Parts: sequence; C-alpha cells; structure tokens
Amino acid sequence: MTLAENSELVKTKISVCIKAADNVLRIGMLNLLHSCDGINFDLTEDAKQAAVAVVVVDRLNQEAIRIIREMIDNKCQAVVLAGMVDDLGMLSAVEAGASAVVKRQDISCEQLSDVIMSAHKGYGSLSPQLLSVMLTRLGVVDRNFLRPSGKRQGFTERELNILRLLADGFDTSEVAFQLAYSERTVKKILHDITTRFQLKNRCHAVAYALRNGII
Repeated sequence: MTLAENSELVKTKISVCIKAADNVLRIGMLNLLHSCDGINFDLTEDAKQAAVAVVVVDRLNQEAIRIIREMIDNKCQAVVLAGMVDDLGMLSAVEAGASAVVKRQDISCEQLSDVIMSAHKGYGSLSPQLLSVMLTRLGVVDRNFLRPSGKRQGFTERELNILRLLADGFDTSEVAFQLAYSERTVKKILHDITTRFQLKNRCHAVAYALRNGII
C-alpha cells in the first residue's frame, strides 16, 4: 500500500454494521476489526446507519442470501465473509448485490480493510480463486447455450474490453493502464453499465456479462 493510499485510509471514517450467523462469529469479526490499523471503523448496530455491512456466515445458504438482500435494501454495501464458498452460493451472493465475497480463513486485517474500503467506494472484489470458480462455471453456460444462440448485445466494444479485464482480475487503475484510458473514464463507463442494466456493482456487471455470454 502506498503512502498516499495509507493516508486516505487514516482520514476515512466508515460506518460498519456486522451481521453474523451467531455471536461467536460476531465477536471474532469485532476482534479482527479492532486489530486493523489505519482505518477508522464506526461500528453501528443499525444497518440503516451503516455504509458497509460485513456479513459473516458459515456458508452461503438461503439465509445468508436473505441477509445480503436485507443489507442491500438498507442501502448498505455488503461484504461477505463465509466459511465455505461453493460456486452456486458465490454466484447467488454476487447477484444478490454483495460487493465482495471472501473466504473467512483467507482474510487478514489488511485484506479486510481493503475490501471494506473498496465496498465503501462502490467497487466490488472477488479473490482470484473465487473469480476462477465463477469464470469456470459461467464458461460452461456460455459454451453450451449462449454462444450457439447468439445472445450477445447491448454493449459497446470498449465496455466489453473493460468487463473482460475486470473478469481477468484487473482493478480500475490496471484496466485504465491496459486500455490507455483515465481512471475517471473507466469508472464512468462502469457506472453507465450498472445503471443501464440495473446492476448493483462491478462484480454483478461481470457476472451478468458472463452469464449472458457477452464476454
């Protein structure tokens, strides 16, 4: 993390609501948040007052998806930490509006700060491992149905280029560098995509494009 990035974290105060499957998971997440340096978490019990909801569950089952949707309905960005993540559960979480899906055992204080900060900015993130799972699963749908049926429309070439790079795991600055755009241009294009197709964030945009055989 650069000095400028670290300075931004110090100055930023983010209201966070923890929604955990049980009290043990909640206490563990509180301890992890308190251990994070350089970011000012303002913890609240009221999801309506929070900018980011950290949803901590054992697995991405129907109850977990319900909680994610509840947080989104309360205008929170949802960061999901799950003990077990399967491909269907991950896709359901992304499509429900989760800004990030992370395996609990993989998370560190620095990573937690990063995903909460990204969610607060309206970005989305998946770990390389989970992104690979999503690409593999949706690739099967694409090859077996969507490509033969020709369902590819509604996106400009530069929108497709940005979505492809996001699907490959690049962040906004890296996408801008690869395509020789400004970061502001990339963010505007992503905003246009999510608004036009009524998508919740960039993860949802990538999932939508993959599921519909667009990239």
